Amino acid sequence: MGLTSRAFTIFCVVAAIAAPAATMLLWARVKGPAVVRGLQRLGLIVVCQLLAIALVGTAVNNSFYFYSSWGDLLGTSHVGALSSHDILPARRRAEAKIIASVRRAHPSPGHGVVLSQTIHPAGSGLNAPVLVYLPPQYFQPRYAHTRFPVTIIMPGYPGNPKMYVTRLNIPKIMTDEVTAGRARPSIAVIVKETILPPRDTECANVVHGPAVETFLARDIRSQLSRTLRTRTDRLGWAMMGDSTGGFCAVKMVMQNPQLYGSAVGLSGYYTALLDNTTGSLYGGSRQLLDENSPLWRLQHLPTPPVSVLLTISKQERTYPQTVAFVNAVTPPMRVSSIVVPVGGHNTRTWNAVLPRTVDWLSRQFGGSVGSATPRVTRAPLAAGRRP
Repeated sequence: MGLTSRAFTIFCVVAAIAAPAATMLLWARVKGPAVVRGLQRLGLIVVCQLLAIALVGTAVNNSFYFYSSWGDLLGTSHVGALSSHDILPARRRAEAKIIASVRRAHPSPGHGVVLSQTIHPAGSGLNAPVLVYLPPQYFQPRYAHTRFPVTIIMPGYPGNPKMYVTRLNIPKIMTDEVTAGRARPSIAVIVKETILPPRDTECANVVHGPAVETFLARDIRSQLSRTLRTRTDRLGWAMMGDSTGGFCAVKMVMQNPQLYGSAVGLSGYYTALLDNTTGSLYGGSRQLLDENSPLWRLQHLPTPPVSVLLTISKQERTYPQTVAFVNAVTPPMRVSSIVVPVGGHNTRTWNAVLPRTVDWLSRQFGGSVGSATPRVTRAPLAAGRRP
């Protein structure tokens, strides 16, 4: 049974209910010396507690998608590197599968499709599954020769791409905004940026480790550009993410302005972290640590010609850091923000801003302008830290 499967959830519910009932039936039937009976009854209580904890943990994980599989939870699965002689054949097979999947797709009227694909690029030597949303217009005759803008979307650490299809439902939001005339059709590519779970690589090219930034910022764009009708100019590509994914989106667009024109950070943070989840990412180099911090880059390097949208709730820990970032932006970079008065670091807060986020991205792509314009917040507050 999969960690997030319905069967496992039902099993946890049944076990959590059956364990107390069995304990009540067996309590008086436990035999042996007093010490043995005490230990046996203690064991029954412990089993009940563990099953209750398992049920709660399963419910929380199903709600927020912290872990997508048993291997993800136990840290035994990761995205592997490809040996050099396998890279090109694997990439070509993956590209052929993407093309075949698109040809087989038959979206219902007014709805796009979500395809599950695997990226096998040559640059980083990494591979990873992605979810690709193609709007309904992608399959319509009048758009047969149209190249579509693309947003690469990354969930926070440890993250699960399915969250953006289920709880956040980005395909429906994008379709609704296009139907309402507030946005133009675009492609969304949802990828889990946690390349080596449970390690948080902060989307960096790790010293003596995986080239995560190369994979996310360059390889995905390169492979999908060969298999889908995507825009080729930098303004036709954007990045978006929540929490760690928001940090990654803003950082990588600032590092790669020749490839991307805009980024969205949902409840992100803007100073690179080193803690027990990251380990040593930069080989002890203070320079590399600084260069992976968007706020430091604003304060010490020329600002790139990109646009960023930062969304945050005033009740989140990173609100002060978000304000500090907004205050530090200078031309040619442009910044907008959406401030939610009340909200937490969760999908409810992000759902409230996603429609306006899609509209904002469309304007960066060159699409129609919606009526809701993000409000720029500038207030001198101290920098904060990721929750």
